[in-house]
Amino acid sequence: MVAPGSSFYQAAQAILQGLGAPVTATTLNLLVAWEWCEKPHPDGAWQWNNPLNTTLPAPGSLGAVNAVGVQRFATPAQGVQAVVWTLEGRTASGSVGIDYYPTLRQALRQGNAAAFLGATTELTRWGGGDAVCVAAVYPTLPAPPSSYLSAPPSPAAPPPAAPAGRPTWIGWFFAGLGGLALLDALADAEIAQGRWTPLARWKQAAHTDWLRWWADAEALAQRVARRVD
Repeated sequence: MVAPGSSFYQAAQAILQGLGAPVTATTLNLLVAWEWCEKPHPDGAWQWNNPLNTTLPAPGSLGAVNAVGVQRFATPAQGVQAVVWTLEGRTASGSVGIDYYPTLRQALRQGNAAAFLGATTELTRWGGGDAVCVAAVYPTLPAPPSSYLSAPPSPAAPPPAAPAGRPTWIGWFFAGLGGLALLDALADAEIAQGRWTPLARWKQAAHTDWLRWWADAEALAQRVARRVD
């Protein structure tokens, strides 16, 4: 059974974040298995600051380390960027190039192990024996350390509570008073225009000054509110 060191998980986490892929046990171990196949050393993922041995001479490259063209980078972050750009089909300057790895990229973003392991053509294009090696190593990996996994989403905040000490019915009461004031004004306007609508006839028949009643009721409500506070 393969037992990768912490550098493999660090590099896998950084690559996933660069791709905008979820950092889960599945996606971490897929990349850790791939890194191991490229660098089968107990803790060697950061060798040459190039965790997947990309040959892309992206910014920060200090040149090739072998005849194949594997690059050495000045910092781990620059090596991770070069790996991400390679997986995204970018050129050494970061512009859009030929997309050789769409299935691998999509599988990581979807957390789909079957699709990733099934992309044998793309894995083989990256490294001659990678497809066979990754398929053999991945099932043997232990669960990744929880410290490298994304934190679970925070629970949704509860809805704001009503202000302490003031019953919510007071708000509804004031809203109702506003409606009565509007009805009173509409009825007065219709009576003044000689339009005897049902609203105008209702006010005249009731012989009620709604506006005065509204003012008295509002004053009462204000007194109740002050007592509640």
